[in-house]
Amino acid sequence: MEKEIHKTAVISESAKISDGVKIGPYAVIEGEVNIGENTIIGAHTIIKEYTTIGKNNIIHPHAVIGDLPQDISFDRNKVSFLEIGDGNEIREFANLHRSAKENGKTIIKNNCYIMATGHVAHDCEINDKVIICNGSLVAGHVRVEKGVFISGNCTVHQFCAIGEYAMISGMSGVGRDILPYALTSHAGEAIVYKLNLVGMRRAGFTSVEISQAEEFYDIWYGWNKTKQEFLDKYLNDTSLNKMAKNIVEFISKSKRGITPKKTV
Repeated sequence: MEKEIHKTAVISESAKISDGVKIGPYAVIEGEVNIGENTIIGAHTIIKEYTTIGKNNIIHPHAVIGDLPQDISFDRNKVSFLEIGDGNEIREFANLHRSAKENGKTIIKNNCYIMATGHVAHDCEINDKVIICNGSLVAGHVRVEKGVFISGNCTVHQFCAIGEYAMISGMSGVGRDILPYALTSHAGEAIVYKLNLVGMRRAGFTSVEISQAEEFYDIWYGWNKTKQEFLDKYLNDTSLNKMAKNIVEFISKSKRGITPKKTV
């Protein structure tokens, strides 16, 4: 399939544009850019150098993809990257930044949906099937695991991690790590309310798996000793089911502490 490139688009000679790509009016594609097959680039979108975009993505008008990290110590002469996988949709005025590290990568994997004005900062890792809603801001070095839903106007502090299939409520501030499968409640500081039952069922988790996750939540949030004692007991426990193991491994990697659970 032939490329469809509007005559007003500005494209670097160094850019590699695959078959089937459509590029709209006044889009700007800078230097070392690679765009995979059947990706659609909307009008006035800017794709900055050192960006790689996979197949079958849709990037809506006025998005800015791969710009410099918002890090005042960043040396503009450094080479760093933004890598976007396949099947993502990036809406109007979203902005995704390349890494602040020499040869580092900001990574957006596959089948994500980043809504209008969403922001993903330098050195983030956004895994498959993540949804980031309108106006939400994900700071640098954040890890967002598979299937997470970040509601509108949320802010995620740098170096936080959000576990798989968690859902963050609208207008929340995430300052600590969010366990897999969590549902947070109310605006303001994110607090774990219960399991993300609707999201888990939609993702195909069985009733048994949901019960196993719920049981281990009770163990963690009822634990009255240190985190290290918890890990000593459970991290290498080969009898744990998959859901419990996922939760324990997430806790073992936590750098910013685990978000508490609502108690009233």
